[in-house]
Amino acid sequence: MVTGTLVVTGTLMVTGTLVVTGTLMVTGTLMVTGTLVVTGTLVVTGTLVVTGTLVVTGTLMVTGTLMVTGTLVVTGTLMVTGTLVVTGTLVVTGTLVVTGTLVVTGTLMVTGTLVVTGTLMVTGTLVVTGTLVVTGTLVVTGTLVVTGTLVVTGTLMVTGTLVVTGTLMVTGTLVVTGTLVVTGTLMVTGTLVVTGTLVVTGTLMVTGTLMVTGTLMVTGTLVVTGTLVVTGTLVVTGTHQGENRGKAGWSPSLYASWSLPLPATPNMGSCVLFLMP
Repeated sequence: MVTGTLVVTGTLMVTGTLVVTGTLMVTGTLMVTGTLVVTGTLVVTGTLVVTGTLVVTGTLMVTGTLMVTGTLVVTGTLMVTGTLVVTGTLVVTGTLVVTGTLVVTGTLMVTGTLVVTGTLMVTGTLVVTGTLVVTGTLVVTGTLVVTGTLVVTGTLMVTGTLVVTGTLMVTGTLVVTGTLVVTGTLMVTGTLVVTGTLVVTGTLMVTGTLMVTGTLMVTGTLVVTGTLVVTGTLVVTGTHQGENRGKAGWSPSLYASWSLPLPATPNMGSCVLFLMP
């Protein structure tokens, strides 16, 4: 047990349990086989490898590579400049900032803010209560749940389920194979491709191309500036606006079956659209 400051230049290997109350600074390599508990600040310049459990109450800063096979729990701030690889569980209560690549095989739970400048790849489950900002590429194979705001500048690819309670903003390409559920606002500048089901309670705004193979349900407002292609069923309860209008204000390849009397201006009402046979 260390009370105060522990500075290591070289390699620190922990086999068993190490408890630090204060500051732990490692220039080189920190390897934990067992349990490392830090109440204060953990700063690693080099490589941090955890096979077991690492619990930090305070701030964890890594300049280099952070590899976790097991469990990493941070109450405070986790900042990684380089690569963060997690095989197991990563739980952050506070802020997680990654400049580089974040790869998670297992579960990543963030209560607060997750900011990634580079690539975020998740095989398993990513749960964010707060704000998720990705500048680069976000690839999820499994489940992505965001309660708050999801902002992606680049590409967002989800194979599985994407659930957003709040706002989803994508500048680039959004590809979902499975289910996309948004309670709030979905804004895409570029291309939105959904193979499965897209459910939006609020506003769906697409500047570019919206392609859905399956079911698109919007309760609120649907605005498409560009091309709308639906293979399956489109249900809109509220307001819809589109360009390249054909029958009932949509592309000539689409036919509108209105659940309300057809209005003079086909921009209001509840409708179901489907491809003509």
